[in-house]
Amino acid sequence: MQLIGHTMATPGRTAKESVALFAELGFAGTELVCREGMALPPDTPLAEARDIADFARARHCPILTITPYAWEINSADSEVAETHRQLLRRACDLAATMGARFVRAYGGKEAPAGDETVAWTRTVAALRNIAPYAAARELTILVENHPGTMTRSGTTTRCLVDEVNQPNLRALYDPANVLDDTDEPWETTLASQEGIIAYVHVKDFAIANGERQACCVGDGIVPWSQILPRLRDTGFTGCLSFEYEKMWHPTQLPEPEVGLRRSADFVRRVLGAAETCELP
Repeated sequence: MQLIGHTMATPGRTAKESVALFAELGFAGTELVCREGMALPPDTPLAEARDIADFARARHCPILTITPYAWEINSADSEVAETHRQLLRRACDLAATMGARFVRAYGGKEAPAGDETVAWTRTVAALRNIAPYAAARELTILVENHPGTMTRSGTTTRCLVDEVNQPNLRALYDPANVLDDTDEPWETTLASQEGIIAYVHVKDFAIANGERQACCVGDGIVPWSQILPRLRDTGFTGCLSFEYEKMWHPTQLPEPEVGLRRSADFVRRVLGAAETCELP
């Protein structure tokens, strides 16, 4: 498995500054948040994106994943839906320009009670539309199990991937999201997605005074010491991206120079150094 830096950990820094830190920490690649105010805004000129990618490759920490925030691909408002689908396409264009492999997607915004079936149908249609666009650029679309979406659990993520039925649409496994947001046990989440997981988000949280508190990996309640060996046993050999939530919880986490290193060291101890090699 390869350890990857995620720019959620580095708000306020440029893409190049984030890459330089990730390279210093020994990460094998970079996940870039594609959002206004972050390291890679969606309207970043392609020439600038190419320059960032060249910088990253030179430091042996290539851009692997582009992560837009296209929530409403299944909106009942066709103009809103198209705006968010265009955002996904733009992320694909940036990813292809940068030589990335993956684009993160949501499984559509969660629908109000009574509207779930039609919202699900719109989500399936949207992803069937975007998957060939991504495939033409040699990209994999990653559907994340995420709060506030139609794919909050591992089970629903599996159902969506199966129904869309496109070879380059796979699952992004985030056990912390499911443990925080649903009653689904981590074992069920992993088992239900086995065989379709192409990527993993690694983060952790604790409960303090009844409230969620972001923390370094290994310090919280997500049982990574059990999850990672079980994930390896399924045959997964891909990317473990540290979604260190400094962007959302700036006061709860140490600076990334400290917290990312501590989190990565924990994962390396769990897996063994031989399992966390660099990308070829």
